[in-house]
Amino acid sequence: MIFDQTTVSDLRLADDIYQQILVAISEGKLEPGDRLVQEKVATEMNVSRTPVREAILRLEQEGILVKTERKGFSVRKVSAKEVRDVFGAREAIEGYAAYQVAIEKDPAQIAEITKAFEVEALEADFDLKTDFDLNRSLHRSVVVQTGNQMLLNMFDSIWNSPAAMRIFAATHSLSFKPLLTDHSPILEQIINGTPEAAQAAAIDHIRDGLEIHIESIK
Repeated sequence: MIFDQTTVSDLRLADDIYQQILVAISEGKLEPGDRLVQEKVATEMNVSRTPVREAILRLEQEGILVKTERKGFSVRKVSAKEVRDVFGAREAIEGYAAYQVAIEKDPAQIAEITKAFEVEALEADFDLKTDFDLNRSLHRSVVVQTGNQMLLNMFDSIWNSPAAMRIFAATHSLSFKPLLTDHSPILEQIINGTPEAAQAAAIDHIRDGLEIHIESIK
């Protein structure tokens, strides 16, 4: 048989189930070690096992889920190396972006970045997914203003990955939020037009976040 028996509708449904499981993980409803059994997921979502199987296998291939000994899958715990790899890549991309924007010191660019940073001041007690999206949008605003599409593609590749959401989910608590959302030094140095200081502020912010994330997964 050239093609398997999965229908187009099943594949579309599998995509929806895949997204729902990812959201559950990102919102902390599914935590590391929690088990997912195909039959149970299918029953809860009122669907057949076929799209559930497709979604779960995709999540396994991406390293989000791992097989368990009891014929099921569980949410994989994020490793310290994985966290360091993500944050190391962020340093290179976002530090360089802050440097470039500070060199330009373009009023229009700074105005756009400032708008994104101002959202932070209005942030209340949002849920994890909203916090993640706001944080990503704020950092992305700096990269966007470089006008470097390759740099933006790399940023999106990191921040849109399931790993990034799982790492962020691991540290979502009020005790972490003040440090994770303290972006003002970055904006200050960009406005001042001091590229080295802007780059250093971005890197310092990312490294502070790294230490928090490493501590949270111990």
